[in-house]
Amino acid sequence: MKRLSKGSVLISLYDEMLSNVLEKYFNRKNFTTFVAIKKTEIEKTIKENAINHAIFAYDENIIDSIEKAKLVFSFDNHTIVFFLCDNLQQRNEIKQINPLFEIIMRPFNMRNFSNKMLLTSRQLESKHNEITKYQIGDFIFDFVDSTLVNTEDDSKTKRHLSPKEKGILYLMCQNVGKIVSKHRFIMNLWRKDDNLKSRSLDVYITKLRSYLSSDDKIKIINKHGIGYMLKIIED
Repeated sequence: MKRLSKGSVLISLYDEMLSNVLEKYFNRKNFTTFVAIKKTEIEKTIKENAINHAIFAYDENIIDSIEKAKLVFSFDNHTIVFFLCDNLQQRNEIKQINPLFEIIMRPFNMRNFSNKMLLTSRQLESKHNEITKYQIGDFIFDFVDSTLVNTEDDSKTKRHLSPKEKGILYLMCQNVGKIVSKHRFIMNLWRKDDNLKSRSLDVYITKLRSYLSSDDKIKIINKHGIGYMLKIIED
């Protein structure tokens, strides 16, 4: 029986030996692992894949590593960013840059590291799951009820969304103002990326645009060949 992945890990370390050790360990523990050092490699990886965890290190390339960590986090703030640090001064510097970055003090135990990754993932997922309703312009999207209601419509009629429509809108609501790659939509909803699924995604996006069309402030923008972005224009 095929074992399900525990999540995805992006490793971006200049220490090649440590990078190889981490890659082998997390692959063995059934994580989907990506290794990327250059900024262009990281950009390609995060656009094409949903990254749950990213690992950087406080070393002589710290300025570069911080910029890349910011890039990953700004693309998807659901990604848990870890920094490997040697002392409290390094830890405090990283926390000042972004208090949401997680710290792993060196030397570390691999098992404890992977356990912390799983724990922080569950905590973050639990926090996100507390939010069940999203305000989208004049609309309220209820994730639990799978409904969309126009609050400016006197009848307050609920539109019931299909599971795929709900999943697509939920992913965009979690990333308002950010591009969500087509690959990420497809892997989240169908678990298999091919041209047929890509066309199906386009059809669902067209339907969602139609549902939200009464509010001119709401835009679902197509970034050709990349993905879609939900944008809400402020008054």
